[in-house]
Amino acid sequence: MNNPPVKPSKAFMRLWLGQAVSISGSGMTGFALGVHTYQQTGSATFFALITLFTTLPGILISPLAGMVVDRLNRRQVMILSDTGSALTTLTLALLFSVGHLELWHIYLLMSISSICNGFQFPALQAAITQLVPKEFYSRASGMMQMSRGMQFIVSPVLAGSLMGIIGIPGILIVDLVTFFFGIGMLLGIHIP
Repeated sequence: MNNPPVKPSKAFMRLWLGQAVSISGSGMTGFALGVHTYQQTGSATFFALITLFTTLPGILISPLAGMVVDRLNRRQVMILSDTGSALTTLTLALLFSVGHLELWHIYLLMSISSICNGFQFPALQAAITQLVPKEFYSRASGMMQMSRGMQFIVSPVLAGSLMGIIGIPGILIVDLVTFFFGIGMLLGIHIP
């Protein structure tokens, strides 16, 4: 007698889809800002520093973030993280639109966004255990890792393809839309 395959809950699938889209938008912004900086300065060092500021603060805050997430409502942490990242993207868009976007603004704002992401991922991983049956943990974890990988593989391709069409302002708007999509999906689920 064969057991039917274990399926993820609808809440998990909504969570995964929302966060995969949101993470992809963030990856597009990081890559597009790096390319924009390289085009403006011709410096590979400045491009590399944007990548550093986009990833390192989140990595450094992760141990503390994990402890904090264990004590708080995971859904609220993810909503706050997405909101914080959205505010940094909005600030970048406003600075760019008025022609006052400086390199240090990009470094600072991408660092803040990275810290927000540093809280986002532990909350996301912890939510898995509350939304899916034990038999689905490894598959769900793999899906989450895949969505994180999209940030470094799919997002640069999308950003590179769209930069010539919609430019930096368009990429930033796409990123904002992805945050709203991610937050909307979070608002529609309950994490015990």
